Amino acid sequence: MKESADIAVIGLGSAALQFAKLAQHHPAYSNKKIVFIDPNNGASKSWCFWHKGTHIMDEFVSHEWKNLCFGHNNYNKKRSSTPYTYRHISSDRMYNWFFNELLASKPQWSFEQTTISDVKGEDDGLILLGEKLNLSADYALDSRLGLNDFSLPLIWQHFRGFLIKSDKAVFDSDTATFMDFSLTYNNENPSFVYVLPFSSTEALVETTVFSNKIWQNEKYDEITRSYIDTKWPSIKYKIQEVEVGRIPMAFLTNNEPENPRLIKIGGAAGCIKPTTGYAFQRISKSMNRLVDELLAGGKGIIQKPKRFDFYDSLLLDIVQNDPSMVEKIMDQLFRKNSIATILEFLDEESNLLKEAGIFSTLPFAPFLKAMYRLRIK
Repeated sequence: MKESADIAVIGLGSAALQFAKLAQHHPAYSNKKIVFIDPNNGASKSWCFWHKGTHIMDEFVSHEWKNLCFGHNNYNKKRSSTPYTYRHISSDRMYNWFFNELLASKPQWSFEQTTISDVKGEDDGLILLGEKLNLSADYALDSRLGLNDFSLPLIWQHFRGFLIKSDKAVFDSDTATFMDFSLTYNNENPSFVYVLPFSSTEALVETTVFSNKIWQNEKYDEITRSYIDTKWPSIKYKIQEVEVGRIPMAFLTNNEPENPRLIKIGGAAGCIKPTTGYAFQRISKSMNRLVDELLAGGKGIIQKPKRFDFYDSLLLDIVQNDPSMVEKIMDQLFRKNSIATILEFLDEESNLLKEAGIFSTLPFAPFLKAMYRLRIK
């Protein structure tokens, strides 16, 4: 039996949850039937982002940091990120809200735990077919993303770390370590340690790597354990959780759906920044616009200057062809620029004058070589 809906949302990740939050009280969606579709009922993960002021998802933030730290060799400095704060969201909080609060308050919204096998276009809508689903919808928001959707060569940002509980109060819960290269500079690939302290006795300590190949678990763990033993030699700790993941560092190929009613969202819409892997705030901007535009035929596309893609292509080329320079570039970037300036630039909200100032602090040679390599491709 075929069912019908005004909107189908394929995938229950960050983009779908942010869409749901924004549409919850939006008058245009008060009487709309919306079906959320995913083969799982929520995956345990976390999202981090930086933001100025309040954010629509603030109620799900489990911790925030007002300072960021960068480490390299003998340099390790805590610096204010004002006016930004760095924020952490656990997916568990968002899924608890979605299943236990939102769906209970919206009887016209529902969740189907199934996999979509095909989406077919009709004159006035779409047909979504799945193992347990035959659904017609006016619009479908699609977050499905595969490796074939990315340009080559594909570089991964991959990571594995421990959420640890210490027997002593040693962590600064107001300071997140964004990148610390101090114990990883001898590796053949750019790698660093990332630290999120949630209290004086609890922190996520994670080894992150940029490379074409994913590491064996033992290699990450060796660095992470060595880092903990070096930074906090007096503590005893227990591993409460292990976090592992990988994020593609590449541009999307042109995978725009032929049917204008099938709309890519999240990572599938290019919201993952290729050089950092951050997506949450880019998704927020896109979803804010999409919620306002969707029912009028809009796609929530955020236009940005093409120069940011050029900047990203240069750094990706350096990661691929001159990886030993990455830590040196990051060292100069964080030593010679304010945290706020860096975050504004990474958010692609800076202007040409500020960007020229940033690049003037970085080593020229690797970028010139990258421009030459990209030119002759």
